[in-house]
Amino acid sequence: MRSNKNNRAVIVGIVLALGIGIFMLGVFTLGGQKKTFATTISLKAIFHDVNGLQKGNNIWFSGVKVGTIRSIEFDPQARVIVSLNVEENVQKYIHTDAHAKVSTDGLIGNRIIVIYGGSGNTPMVNSGDTLSVENLATTEGMLDTLQQNNRNLLAITANFKTISDQIASGKGTAGRLLSSDDLANSLQAALTSLNAATKNAEVLTANLDRFSSKMNTPGSFANDLVTDTAIFRKLRRSTNEIEAAAANIRHVSDQINSPNSAAGVLLNDPEAAANIQQTLRNLNAGSSKLDTNMKALQSNFFFRGYFKKQRKAAAKAEKEKTGN
Repeated sequence: MRSNKNNRAVIVGIVLALGIGIFMLGVFTLGGQKKTFATTISLKAIFHDVNGLQKGNNIWFSGVKVGTIRSIEFDPQARVIVSLNVEENVQKYIHTDAHAKVSTDGLIGNRIIVIYGGSGNTPMVNSGDTLSVENLATTEGMLDTLQQNNRNLLAITANFKTISDQIASGKGTAGRLLSSDDLANSLQAALTSLNAATKNAEVLTANLDRFSSKMNTPGSFANDLVTDTAIFRKLRRSTNEIEAAAANIRHVSDQINSPNSAAGVLLNDPEAAANIQQTLRNLNAGSSKLDTNMKALQSNFFFRGYFKKQRKAAAKAEKEKTGN
């Protein structure tokens, strides 16, 4: 009887020991999965909306679980303060310009905090620092945006229906173009003219290309004119001489048209012109009278011998000149 009681006590002790061992193993296993016993630092992130994030949810960095949500509280502005327990061994990889956002663990999994970004040029975070956040687009916001897009799409569809009805009824430029033969013919004629103009432009371009080739041909006048500085200087000198000659002509023209010059008086003063004409007539009359007097003088008895000697001397000189 006494032996049975001792055996029962041993069995109970063994069962209790196994139970305690299993319990401790479970605690350490769960603690290892949740990293309850890991050394951590405390970070904060302030959101306007965490969309169902809960205490104890995981924190991920570069696809690796690095901590859990310690607490979720409100600040005086009704913002959500999320306290993060992050493993100390990843602290050196998280920098002060890193960001935090609310995401999901898989397509429809639990809400998590994702830490991303940051550059090596900035210091690493310290315990108590607050990370910059990217606010999550809520389902309600996405639905509102989708509804607004649907209204816009409906308005666009209505506008397209109105335009289609106007085109089908021949209204507007497009409608007239589709329904009016005259307008279509005019458009065809315009396209033909445009095609002809394009061909002319191609011919002009080809001619310009040939002209350019000739200008670039060494030894040609166009090439010498463009590249030979001596010819250019000669042309410039000739141009200057032409300009000087034109200036002289303008000066002579001004002198001729001036009432103070003889030519100007002759051309512009009617009285002076009349006087000159009268003088010419007087000279002509005097010449006629002188000729008559000379003839009368030649017939005079006293001068007849003189003029006879003059005629003989002139005849002799003419004879010697001709050699006869």
